[in-house]
Amino acid sequence: MKSLLGVEFEYQEDDLKKEEPVKSKDIDFSKIFLPKDLLIQLRDAAEMYSITSLEIGLDELTPQEDKNFSDLTEYFNESFKNYNMTEIQEVLKKVNVDE
Repeated sequence: MKSLLGVEFEYQEDDLKKEEPVKSKDIDFSKIFLPKDLLIQLRDAAEMYSITSLEIGLDELTPQEDKNFSDLTEYFNESFKNYNMTEIQEVLKKVNVDE
């Protein structure tokens, strides 16, 4: 373009810093306690490779103010992008039942 039109473009770097996704090694899943019914629902959905069912279950966690829940939800949302259901199944084995 520069040689043909005599125009040179200047590119500005993106000022927004992208947050790094939550990684499984950054979360202690054993400190997360979920209601038994919800944990069963999430485990079943992961075994069936149903992202929709997992998202429905995770929506129940959203109103909670617990940081562990938001970390878990963010981690799962990142895993959904890669369709990494095997890792989600492993994570759900580490989550505890809230009695």
